[in-house]
Amino acid sequence: MNKIYLLLLSLLPYTMVGQYTDIINSNLPGNSQSAYAVGPRVLQMEGGLWYEHNRHKVTQTEMHYAGINYAVRYGFFRERLEAMLNGTLAYDKTFANHATTSHFGFVNNTIGAKYLLFKPKFLDEEPNIYSWKANNSFRWRNLTPSIALYAGMNFLPNERYYYESVPTLSPKVAAIFQAEPIPRVVTVLNLIGDRFLTKESTEYSYILTVTHNLDNGWFSIFAEQQAVYSDRYRDQITRLGVAFIASANLQLNADLGIGWNDTPQRYMGLIGASYRIDNHNSYIKKVLNDKVKTTKIKHKKKPKKRMISIKEIATQKELTDFVKFPLSLYKNNPYWVPPLISDEVASFSKDKNPVFEQAQAFFFLAYNEQKKIVGRVAAIINQNDLQQGIKKIRFGWLDMIDDLNVTKALIEKVAEKGREHQLDYMEGPMGFSSMDKVGLLTDGYDHIANMMTWYHYPYYKEHLAKLGFEKEKGFIDMSFLLENSKPELFKKTAEAIKKRYGVRLIDTPTTQEVLKHVDAMFDLYNETYSRLASYVPISNAQRDYFKKKYIPFINPEYIRFIEDKEGKLISFAIVMPSFSKALQKAKGKLFPFGFWHLLKAKKHHDTVEFYLIGVAPEYQSKGIPALLFDYYYNVFKRNGVTKCVITPELEENLAIQQLWKNFDPIIFARRATFRLTIDK
Repeated sequence: MNKIYLLLLSLLPYTMVGQYTDIINSNLPGNSQSAYAVGPRVLQMEGGLWYEHNRHKVTQTEMHYAGINYAVRYGFFRERLEAMLNGTLAYDKTFANHATTSHFGFVNNTIGAKYLLFKPKFLDEEPNIYSWKANNSFRWRNLTPSIALYAGMNFLPNERYYYESVPTLSPKVAAIFQAEPIPRVVTVLNLIGDRFLTKESTEYSYILTVTHNLDNGWFSIFAEQQAVYSDRYRDQITRLGVAFIASANLQLNADLGIGWNDTPQRYMGLIGASYRIDNHNSYIKKVLNDKVKTTKIKHKKKPKKRMISIKEIATQKELTDFVKFPLSLYKNNPYWVPPLISDEVASFSKDKNPVFEQAQAFFFLAYNEQKKIVGRVAAIINQNDLQQGIKKIRFGWLDMIDDLNVTKALIEKVAEKGREHQLDYMEGPMGFSSMDKVGLLTDGYDHIANMMTWYHYPYYKEHLAKLGFEKEKGFIDMSFLLENSKPELFKKTAEAIKKRYGVRLIDTPTTQEVLKHVDAMFDLYNETYSRLASYVPISNAQRDYFKKKYIPFINPEYIRFIEDKEGKLISFAIVMPSFSKALQKAKGKLFPFGFWHLLKAKKHHDTVEFYLIGVAPEYQSKGIPALLFDYYYNVFKRNGVTKCVITPELEENLAIQQLWKNFDPIIFARRATFRLTIDK
């Protein structure tokens, strides 16, 4: 059943035509409709404050309109379909024949539905990461539009035109065409037939909109031309505007317009917003579950056992294959974050990574009958474990297809190494030391991973359970919004603690200044975490490795130390920008564009990750971190940070968890290491 689930997951973007987007996609600004629906279980509200001034030279009439434009959109049944209600609540004031009249009420209301008929297949293609020209040049095929149809019914009609009343109920239809002729430019054409029950009320129009997304990704500008044709009214209207993506679910916009006719001449403007309530993920899960249930009864025969061969890697090419295997396993998964291939290969080198002074590692690849790689695992023996009397073999970098035979074969190789070295049990997934990634993802599969964690499919834990593994240690991933912090409280607490204990923040404006305190930081780190289960001390060689690999890449203002009145280091924190999305764009490679994506993420980011944090035992529960948070709040605000992620913490590490209680953190993921006794 799990295999079917993953197959459906990989095919879902194609079968559902990819309507839903991670960032809100509004019809505003402008009056045209997009060809795409908002996505099932997405409720989207669009509208704004609107003003219009009309002057009719022939009749010597002047009109002022003010009101609220609104639209409510909801996706249901399929990705292609949405229902929509839109209209206007307006007040108008008319000056004519030396008299003034006014009205207030609903006008121009329409309820209807839109369905996507066609979407070009090339829009679902992966970008060519090796060719800038392929992704940024014009192609004739890009002119092929997506096509949608809209049908609706007008009600509470507008009676404020310069002709007689229109029908109480009347139909409205539209053909919608949308294309992306060049990158970041979208064109939309609406062909509209409105109120065509009678010749007198029939109105035809078109709206052509061109939108350009600026390089920063948050701002867009647009230009729009609308033409209206009827027996009683004709016009040409031009609109210009701008939109700003404030968050994934909120867009702000503004536009100005002018009508070129003098019967009447029109000037208009709107300041608006679009907001969505996004329950799309729940729909995806339901679809997948339903699909799995319907196919489960079709496979009653016991599947044929496949031949799996396991090979211990011996060449540089095989090591590279080991690192690159997850790129195919997690292809198109929106939550998995690939490592930098060259960086990970180097970390497995005995000549480059000093951890091998204390650890042995054995790397295995699983192959199917067609000699295709279907799994991998690393077996690790850490001498610090043995010196503490912990007779275990670690396993990490466990990845495999959804085939229990593959997992069983890989685990057996780990067990063989354990028997060879007379060890009692295995535990994992975990790395070489306490500085490495740890834990199998057991909950929170719909959240993007980070560079400090592994991502796993749900079937991983099911395989381990079937093989007899039991949970050993639990970990939690937490996050909080900066807006939930209490800066006034931290500032007040920080000032009180400074006076009481004589502690102070160390100013480290440059990387060189940071490096002066790193050794003391690791001394404190060893002291703080040594009491936790399976802690492995950080050696001097590993410290030097960390200094060279990580410190130069971290913004110095994101690293802070606290010392007491004698100048002894008592607390530290290392915060890093989130590189998750940048690493996804890099697709495992620094060149040609990976380096650029990482540098861009370092400079512009709205999410940070607390990589390391520690407080000396004698200062725990004394509010010392308030100094750090008082400092970081201002830094984060200045850099546009809105979200903070806390990398995995042991469930038993209550002291660290207490640091975050004032931020209203949420647990968005859980992990665990699993243990299995080795049969002798």
